[in-house]
Amino acid sequence: MMRYEPLFGGAALVLATVLLSARGTRTGLIALALQSWAVALTMAWTGSLRGDGRPAAAALIVIAAQGLAIPFALGRASRPREGQEAAGPGVFAALLLGLAAVVLALLVVRPSTGAGSVAAHEHLAMALATVLLGLVGLITHRDRLAQAISFTALLNGALLALAVLPGTPLLVPLVLGTSALAATVTLGAAGPAERRTRA
Repeated sequence: MMRYEPLFGGAALVLATVLLSARGTRTGLIALALQSWAVALTMAWTGSLRGDGRPAAAALIVIAAQGLAIPFALGRASRPREGQEAAGPGVFAALLLGLAAVVLALLVVRPSTGAGSVAAHEHLAMALATVLLGLVGLITHRDRLAQAISFTALLNGALLALAVLPGTPLLVPLVLGTSALAATVTLGAAGPAERRTRA
């Protein structure tokens, strides 16, 4: 059976690069939602291959939280500032940082022997690179909303790694905790932005 994990993981990594180079909040929110869906699809697909229903339940949580609710909340907070651009790395710098993150991740996660383990290590390398790009975005962006987007993307990278780890009985609680953490950061970023708009 064809394996789609590298396709979904690669999409999440590419979208992490888009998030890093996004100048407008709307572009970042669209990329974040698509990235969350890619992570959820990875979870659902790996769960179907193993005959396990827990990854599918975790995927639904990711879609509801990071794929829908969080982008919607950040989008509402950013509407009054649609004309403003979030300061961050440009497209060329984001591509270089993305390449550097992939190389670093591949060096850290060295594949062992065996085809199955090689595929898993490649996926973990993409997940680690996604985390690193989210961390770079969290550091380089100064806008609260852009930082919340980068933080959620960082968490998506961690979930991407969890998606391929076999035998994770606490997958659903971990996803719930991660989504709750992302929602807390979102409320902390969106609340002050809306209050400043009303004032």
